[in-house]
Amino acid sequence: MSARTRRIAVLAGVGGLCLAGVLVVGLLPSRVDGGLEPGVRRLLAWLQGLGAPEWVNYDLIDFVANIGFFVPIGLIAALLLGRMRWLAIPLGAALSGALELGQALFLPERYASWSDVLANTIGAALGALIAAAVAATGSRSAASADLRLQGEPQQTPAQLRDGALPHGAPRRRRGASDVRLKDETGRGEEL
Repeated sequence: MSARTRRIAVLAGVGGLCLAGVLVVGLLPSRVDGGLEPGVRRLLAWLQGLGAPEWVNYDLIDFVANIGFFVPIGLIAALLLGRMRWLAIPLGAALSGALELGQALFLPERYASWSDVLANTIGAALGALIAAAVAATGSRSAASADLRLQGEPQQTPAQLRDGALPHGAPRRRRGASDVRLKDETGRGEEL
């Protein structure tokens, strides 16, 4: 098995576990935070007593938790999708919408919420952004490693991006095949 195949298999396995976790938590018949809510509300009241703004409340904590819940889904989906990594965002939105629809139709103890779909989609988008950053870093590192393997002087990422020649690299010599432009005097100028 090649390293690439092994990497894809590991990502798919971790992705499957994350998806299973999301499905279990999203489709539990009772609220996930039911036992934690009173303690979190007491902590928030204490923080507000110390001067925390009123917008730091349970709804904010729930929204941020929903964002974090879908970051791994977006990250793994984007890594598996490769160049089509941005499809992780609508896939995350669709998964979240399906979970909320399932809650609305089949789980009377749960309540479906558009804000949960929004938060989950933001989480999937953040995961896709992380995957894009990882991919960009990996491609720069690979290009730099290729140059070192070829014995070329090492370039900075900016030089690689801009196509600049590295310091000390031999310049192309002009030869007979170069195009010459003639001005009014008849002298040629190399391009």
